[in-house]
Amino acid sequence: MTNDESQTQRRTDWLIVWTGAVALFTLLLVAATVISDFFIFQEWKTSLSNENKVEEQLRAVVGSQSGVVAPAKDKNGNNSVGISIQFQNFGGTRTAYFWAWSSIGYFKDGVPNNLDLSKPNIQIDTVKTVIGPNAGYALAPVGVTKEEMDAAATGKGILLLWGRAGYADIYSPKTEQPIQFCQKFTVTMAPKDPKNPNVLGGVNGYFIVASNYKNDCNSNK
Repeated sequence: MTNDESQTQRRTDWLIVWTGAVALFTLLLVAATVISDFFIFQEWKTSLSNENKVEEQLRAVVGSQSGVVAPAKDKNGNNSVGISIQFQNFGGTRTAYFWAWSSIGYFKDGVPNNLDLSKPNIQIDTVKTVIGPNAGYALAPVGVTKEEMDAAATGKGILLLWGRAGYADIYSPKTEQPIQFCQKFTVTMAPKDPKNPNVLGGVNGYFIVASNYKNDCNSNK
């Protein structure tokens, strides 16, 4: 082999070695990139999962609670009661919005089977509002006449309160969560104090106990 041929052979050998080294480096670089991308993807998934967990923990969750009974005057100016339904936001963020209404009625012969509990018994204009985190909200009280309260206290007829509400949380402001409620009230006359006959016991002379009317009209979805 001549000198020129020998040098050419050496250059060819070095070229082969260099090409192999470059190919190996490229392969290692691709592998490192794939591994890096994998870990970045895993970190992104973990971050997204943690973000979703935090979001779920902070999301507004509103529920209806039992009514609060307070002294009131009926439409004729007689002593009666007003019942206000309370709502509570158990979440760590405010609602995007909230609305609700309630109705009350005295039914002498029992609640009619065709009573539509999705509608108020009188026209009500609902206004959207916001309930803050871990905050409560009370509807305006509704009531019946003293005569109807007295009749319910003697076991004649049923006093029924029902209503609807809806809200959305700030993470899903276009997804409304419906609430429905219906409560039956058992009314009894509060005994009078013989020494103070003009002082009314209970709430304006009545003891009132609430209970669910039907399970299918009490739900927070």
